[in-house]
Amino acid sequence: MNIPEKAEEKATLLRSLLVIEMRKSGLGQVEIATRAGTSQSTVARLWAGQAMPGLAEFIAYCWVLGLNPTEVLQSVDTRPPREKTD
Repeated sequence: MNIPEKAEEKATLLRSLLVIEMRKSGLGQVEIATRAGTSQSTVARLWAGQAMPGLAEFIAYCWVLGLNPTEVLQSVDTRPPREKTD
């Protein structure tokens, strides 16, 4: 699998995790959208798998849900740590 394919796979996983957290939050699409500064239709497309959030949207959704964006990103990054070269 090449880098763009792997990145798309990780982005899809990230979107899925975000939607799971949104649904677990008990907040409706309108409430999430209002708090994140976007529209309900944008959240609906995300939930339906028809849209991918941009970086700013991703961060806003994480904050609305009480999540740390860095930790969410790290949860889908399965690359081994880079070796230090001196």
